[in-house]
Amino acid sequence: MSDFKDLQTAAGGFDYNKAVAVLKAKGITAPTDDLAMTMLPKDSDDYKKWWAEHQRRADMAVTNDWFKRSKADFLHRGSIYSEKGVLDHNFDQYKTGLTAEENKVRNAAVAMAYRIAIKHEKFNATLTGLPGRGKTFMAVSILNYIHDNAKPALSCMFVSIAKMSQWELQASTSDDQTKKDQVTKLEQRCEMVDVLVLDDFGSESVFNTSDKRKTASEFTQKWMFRMIDARAGKTTIVTTNLSGERLQAAYDGKLISRLISKDPNNTIDFTGIQDHRNRPTQTGLGV
Repeated sequence: MSDFKDLQTAAGGFDYNKAVAVLKAKGITAPTDDLAMTMLPKDSDDYKKWWAEHQRRADMAVTNDWFKRSKADFLHRGSIYSEKGVLDHNFDQYKTGLTAEENKVRNAAVAMAYRIAIKHEKFNATLTGLPGRGKTFMAVSILNYIHDNAKPALSCMFVSIAKMSQWELQASTSDDQTKKDQVTKLEQRCEMVDVLVLDDFGSESVFNTSDKRKTASEFTQKWMFRMIDARAGKTTIVTTNLSGERLQAAYDGKLISRLISKDPNNTIDFTGIQDHRNRPTQTGLGV
């Protein structure tokens, strides 16, 4: 290690470039960047920053390997939700006794699923309307159609924004590393999956009546900005009860413009649909 004794700079820092040069001169072909960084003082900010990134890359590699092996059943193994049976929804459960407006919405959802699964189109989509009109039902039906019909297979994932926000808040206010790791792995899955549904977008901000709720919303937005960057070129489907004006009030405008589609071909409006929560024969549809 005598070759590295003069790597400290006059200012007390670490001559990173010189360390890399010494390693290369010794014929070391391993990642010299990482080897050089291991020579930094363990309590230095540069080392801590490098180590955090090193761990993130390692975690991502493990998650990516698991993701590839489980892609065929990613919908059931990777999704997070609160409602039991929500992932069982499909188009066959909603095709008889429909009103004209209901049939219009169903046809639009089937067409959207076909474009993604069969025509391999990639885009952001929005399902918007009042609570209980069937947005979640249709979003999951789209995912199940893609899961069953896409060739080659596309990984699908359903995420309840309210549940995600709750996890983010718990991780941010707890010293429990398990909770922090849980959120990190969930974020990584959201970034990698081919087709992602973000359900009930804006729900965590509607009840923003305390500092903790506000913190949850802030953490959700930060995560979403990271996710949007990572998901460039992939399909993200958003369901929301909020109008465009209320979404703008609840979220950063830049986030809304990048996530919420303005293309009418990629938007399904549930206006005119009756509240299905009052229909006991339509189990699970009114969400």
